[in-house]
Amino acid sequence: MKVELKVKPPYAIFRFQGDLGFTELAAIRSKLNPILREAKHKIIFDLQDLESIDSSGVALFFHVAQETSSYKGGSFSLTAPGDFVKEVMVLSGIYNKFVVHPTLEEAIQV
Repeated sequence: MKVELKVKPPYAIFRFQGDLGFTELAAIRSKLNPILREAKHKIIFDLQDLESIDSSGVALFFHVAQETSSYKGGSFSLTAPGDFVKEVMVLSGIYNKFVVHPTLEEAIQV
């Protein structure tokens, strides 16, 4: 798993590559928690290069959505989930619970 963080105010963009599961959460949280504590960014998870996700990854999505909804101007969106990731989200009934954009560019324009 590789996680890149780019901060382009007002956005904090996390790009995921590989697999998002329980074993990767500590590394992700080390980058994510400082951004959440600032309570000022619109957070975007770019899923274009994410190959798989498990229930821990899904729980992370809900956690970030809840945190960003609690501060002024906060928002959380997902971009470009691949077929497998999208299928997992659809089958688990969570796909429609999040704002999902087809591209990162579109998410930034909103």
